[in-house]
Amino acid sequence: GMAMAPDLAMRTRFASVDVLRGWAVVAMLLVNYPGSWEHVYAPLQHARWNGFTPTDLIFPAFLFVVGVSIALGLRPGTPPAKIGLRALRLVLLGLALHALAMWAYDTPAFRPWGVLQRIGICYAAAALVALRLDGRGQWAIIIGLLLGYWVLLAPGGYEPLVNLASRIDAWMLGPHAYRFDADSGLGHDPEGLASTLPAVAGTLIGVRAGVWLRERGLRFLILMGLAMLALGGAWSLLI
Repeated sequence: GMAMAPDLAMRTRFASVDVLRGWAVVAMLLVNYPGSWEHVYAPLQHARWNGFTPTDLIFPAFLFVVGVSIALGLRPGTPPAKIGLRALRLVLLGLALHALAMWAYDTPAFRPWGVLQRIGICYAAAALVALRLDGRGQWAIIIGLLLGYWVLLAPGGYEPLVNLASRIDAWMLGPHAYRFDADSGLGHDPEGLASTLPAVAGTLIGVRAGVWLRERGLRFLILMGLAMLALGGAWSLLI
């Protein structure tokens, strides 16, 4: 069908986006509070490294929804300062929660990276790209980020704790990383610096999906989803 006028598109609310966002939050609560950590169903645990479980899909899905929301709700001409302020609030809230957790659980080191921090950074990056670049430019950024991250990690390999992303986390943060072994100097943060690059790409893919949902309809969205699943599955054989 014909694309909706921008003003009408901005006023349209898609229940599917609200449902996916709601399911992501419910799933987060489920995997973080399973009742007993000694008896957890395997799908509610993260994969040890290669492959993925349903649990591994939750946070990327949430970042994807952030991107969809940018496509559906960001008005042209929004001041970048307003975007930056929204992102800063999320980052500061994440830092405050980690400070509270450090005090409540008497942890030895403060962890600066985290889920809310990554959401804030990815939102800011994706919103600014969506504000300034058209679809072709957005795809160029997505492909550049994913291929660039692949090239960045390829020489040192992808093994846990010794890949370049983990080494950057350990070098930058030391005991402030999510995981750190003082004896070996190896560490890892699941929301670390280098791994934020593909997370921004995932958020931008959400932006494109939001545009497809608004302008191209469900059939096109499903076809593109199937094509990207196939592409991701094939590419995973190389990584």
